[in-house]
Amino acid sequence: MHTYVMTVTYRHATVDDPPSGGGGWGGWGGSGAARSISGQCGPCDTDFAVTCRPGEVLVIDVRGRTCPECNPRAEPAPGGSSGGGTDHGPGRTVKVWWASSSDSGSRWRVLDLDRVHGGAAYGPHRVPEGIPDRAQDRVGSAAVSAAWSHEVAPLLSAQLGAESWDAVSRAWQPGHCGILSALASTIDDVWANVVPSAVGGTRTVIRLVGVSPVLAALLPEAVTRSLSSGIFPFARIADLVQALGPTVCIGTGRAVVCDAVRRELGEISATPTPEALGRLGVPKVIRALAEHGGSPTIADVLRTAPAVTQLAPAEVKFPGGLIGSQKRMEHVGNAPTGPSTFGLS
Repeated sequence: MHTYVMTVTYRHATVDDPPSGGGGWGGWGGSGAARSISGQCGPCDTDFAVTCRPGEVLVIDVRGRTCPECNPRAEPAPGGSSGGGTDHGPGRTVKVWWASSSDSGSRWRVLDLDRVHGGAAYGPHRVPEGIPDRAQDRVGSAAVSAAWSHEVAPLLSAQLGAESWDAVSRAWQPGHCGILSALASTIDDVWANVVPSAVGGTRTVIRLVGVSPVLAALLPEAVTRSLSSGIFPFARIADLVQALGPTVCIGTGRAVVCDAVRRELGEISATPTPEALGRLGVPKVIRALAEHGGSPTIADVLRTAPAVTQLAPAEVKFPGGLIGSQKRMEHVGNAPTGPSTFGLS
């Protein structure tokens, strides 16, 4: 019987005010209004907190090693133990950022600052390969995408607010879905492989500066709302990130050209069915977004977002794919320089 219990609180904070449990921001600076949500697993007393500054950073704190109830995907901790909230120590800090390159391909990079004498690089978590276009996919594609959008767009507009949904719709591109898929894989790896073995807890800092502004604005909003609603608990943040992309692609009239939709469904029907939407996680995302959002809104963030230079699709190489991967992260060579990537002292 599933006995996982979460107690969630919602508060406003500043990025210089870390979530309960201390430990500072692991080198991340900054100030300004932020949102923070915290909770606890009943069986193992592991404490969780997510704090974000929309458009800039998303921080996930886990104080404890979790247990099968709150982290069912986890690899067994060394010795088969799970300390939960009783663990003490400095903990682990993992930093994640988007590295855009026309030479090696765009990907999420991961830096574990507490491994191998001050830092080890993991990844990269690349955008999944695109599905080859077929002539039959283009037949009536506009009408099909419009039919799917007709079902989903009004729901997203109602949840996010008309102004914010309009801002997302205008800025969204099909490639954004793949970026979220790669991030979901990254978060999966941290939860499955780092969190259970980290004495004292884990802090994952996801830098959003450098990705498309619409992603940097939408992702923190979706995460904080979903945690407040309880639809996606802390250990399922990766599931939310994975399902968010196709949901928005469908809502913005891009169902037929969305690789995540085509990969999951194969053939796309003329109109959406409850079964197809359920396989993509769309109903859960819609329900998760029902919780009232904070301030600033997505539209507010996008109005003030700096311009980000995007690589043209033809210049970006996307070899390999990791979607919901549970494969253990492997060391890939020299760690990137901390100060040049994060401004660390």
